[in-house]
Amino acid sequence: MTRLRRAHAAAAVACLALVPAVPLGLWVYARVASVDRGAAIAANMRAVHRLKPLPGFRYVGAEHYSQRAWDGENLVPISSYRTEAFWAVPAGLSPDAVVAEYDRQLRGWRRTVRRVSCSTVGERPGCGARWVTYRRGHVKIELDATMLALGKQSELGLYVSQ
Repeated sequence: MTRLRRAHAAAAVACLALVPAVPLGLWVYARVASVDRGAAIAANMRAVHRLKPLPGFRYVGAEHYSQRAWDGENLVPISSYRTEAFWAVPAGLSPDAVVAEYDRQLRGWRRTVRRVSCSTVGERPGCGARWVTYRRGHVKIELDATMLALGKQSELGLYVSQ
């Protein structure tokens, strides 16, 4: 009986020793399975700088955010990075002109337009607020023309993820 108790105790200690190893193993998995940050951001920035800004635009900068494969914080692999790039725009710029220019530059890309409810942004119906998404393969470029349509935005944002 003593041998059985010792084996049981050893098995219990071994199981308890594994408890801290599980999160560590998941963390290592997440790090190894994640996309390469530098390469992903570089690819996003190539897509951003491929687009020619309209006259009067001035590049302000960009921010980069990781996007996890599923919920779970640091124990989940990063599947992609989202780049948010911003340009200062001249006053009175028509959102229709901006969208038309990106339509021209991204000809051949799949385009979807989502109208934004003008009442959501505190404006009258028909204000022209919209979100335009362009897709080609695994690349997605989004243009938020909502605030620009309202004349309340001095910056234009493009959002790129791959």
